[in-house]
Amino acid sequence: MRCMEKSWQWHCLQLYYNKLSEDKEALRLFMKGMDMPLTLQELGIEPTQKNLDILEAYLIDSPYVEQSEESFKLLHEAMKQMC
Repeated sequence: MRCMEKSWQWHCLQLYYNKLSEDKEALRLFMKGMDMPLTLQELGIEPTQKNLDILEAYLIDSPYVEQSEESFKLLHEAMKQMC
């Protein structure tokens, strides 16, 4: 799970969750310039619904996601951006 923090899609999820989606392209260009992985597939993870559900459940249980209905809804919408 630790390698997920290095994916562009992972960072885009965080930008979406933090309501900073407008910064997505700048982040992509920065990460590409540093030869960092830009997709889940580049990390060896297929972006299937099952895998996204597993990731979402992991994040919900993490200390980084506020435990509120609004936060869970925002996380769920952010996960859809990874498909």
